[in-house]
Amino acid sequence: MESASKAFHNFKQYNGKDYYCEPACAANTEINYYLHKNKKEKADKISKDIINSKITSYNYETNALLRMKSNYMEYYILDGNYKKAAESAYILEHSGSQAKEFKPWASFMCGYVHSRPSHSLRIYKKHWKECHEEHNPGDRYDSFKYIACFFKGLWKEKSTDTVKLMLDSSFPLYNKENIYNTRNMAEYYYKEAEEIAKKFDKRNGTDKYIKELEMSFANA
Repeated sequence: MESASKAFHNFKQYNGKDYYCEPACAANTEINYYLHKNKKEKADKISKDIINSKITSYNYETNALLRMKSNYMEYYILDGNYKKAAESAYILEHSGSQAKEFKPWASFMCGYVHSRPSHSLRIYKKHWKECHEEHNPGDRYDSFKYIACFFKGLWKEKSTDTVKLMLDSSFPLYNKENIYNTRNMAEYYYKEAEEIAKKFDKRNGTDKYIKELEMSFANA
């Protein structure tokens, strides 16, 4: 965050005349930064201008409101505020945009798990395979982190420790009975996310990814 603060200072000083950046893009950069700094009141102040259309995007696929909701959904999940996370997830899920950025299915599973666990489970059943086939390590880390939190939340919400899932033999924990223990599923996804987190942190010389994973899982 020390390096981020320096970069953010430079970003704020730059007039941006010789590169393309929408006002909404810049505003969401500030919102994301303040949320990571746990300065939500500053993020909220900027977000009001997006909500009131004082700051807008030039085209729908870079929709300022959807990007803002995505930033807040991630913040609320990390903070354990699942009521607010679900509200952001609903707006994103039902938006008309088909952009991958605004359809983070694993985040939706996690965001809904305490308010709409059955809906979360339906999302997992429909999208689990595409999460496993994700090749981008950053996106894969996010997906597995959120799915780990989803299964942890699911074992809290359900009266049973098992769930029936029609997964195929490509799934690492596949069994012919199609009955899966939610704790085991949470542990599997957590360990997979942890492996990626360790590689990122080793490369970057920080513990950012591990701490983010630990905090998200602890608050699930």
